[in-house]
Amino acid sequence: MPGGKSGPPLRIVDQNGRPAVSGVPSATSTTVDVTVAPGGTLTFDPSTVNISVGDTVRWTWAFGGHSVT
Repeated sequence: MPGGKSGPPLRIVDQNGRPAVSGVPSATSTTVDVTVAPGGTLTFDPSTVNISVGDTVRWTWAFGGHSVT
């Protein structure tokens, strides 16, 4: 984030809302791309992804600028 600030820590949960179990990264880790607000809609594309320990999720904001104010 600009100015060296970061958001709150992420809480990783499983599909039932329980804290996710840590594990050892896979030797075949991959990067999954998720687009945020495609076409100006407040959605994600794809809407669901499956990742494994060690995978990376790359979030891309696809609409114009935005503000938290």
